Amino acid sequence: MTGWNRFPRIGRRRATSHQASSGEAEPSFAEDAGVEYADFIAAELTEARATKASLEQRAIGLVSASGVFVTVLFGLIAFLTRSDSFALPGQAEPPLYASLALFGFAAVLALMANAPGEYQGVNRGEPDDEYGLENIVRSRWGNPRPIARRRVAMTRIVILAAYKAKNTRKGRLLIGATAAEALAIVFLGVTVAFIIGFAD
Repeated sequence: MTGWNRFPRIGRRRATSHQASSGEAEPSFAEDAGVEYADFIAAELTEARATKASLEQRAIGLVSASGVFVTVLFGLIAFLTRSDSFALPGQAEPPLYASLALFGFAAVLALMANAPGEYQGVNRGEPDDEYGLENIVRSRWGNPRPIARRRVAMTRIVILAAYKAKNTRKGRLLIGATAAEALAIVFLGVTVAFIIGFAD
């Protein structure tokens, strides 16, 4: 059975043979793997940031939709009640109030999803902070590239975890807002059905 640890040895033998004929240095497989890991982590962080922007745009859309539905609802009520002889049917009042409350609840949840929050990231750090960004630039600028890549990757992992946690919270709030708005539309339809049935 072929194991993972056999591939580097095969690769190294080929590289050594090639090195003997061309004089080139033997490639570093550890550094090659580090490049792949670093690229993957960077791509995941980019996707998390894009997800954050997408969730916030959807939240704004839900707030706008709730406002439009409430405006339409009040416009319908104003149109139907312009006549002094019109009276809102008693059975239409509960779904009407429920619809208004759910639209408001959906808007609040969407606003909470779009609320600004503190995201973890790099900072300058104090002068005596060994891991502060300024101190790293001053004292570790000449580090080998694999070491720098590893430090950057670890920092990105911490930032990525913070983004994912925030995005999960935003996503749950948006799910609740969407469900509340959908239920509000159902109650709005029931209200209109009662009003039309009463008018007939």
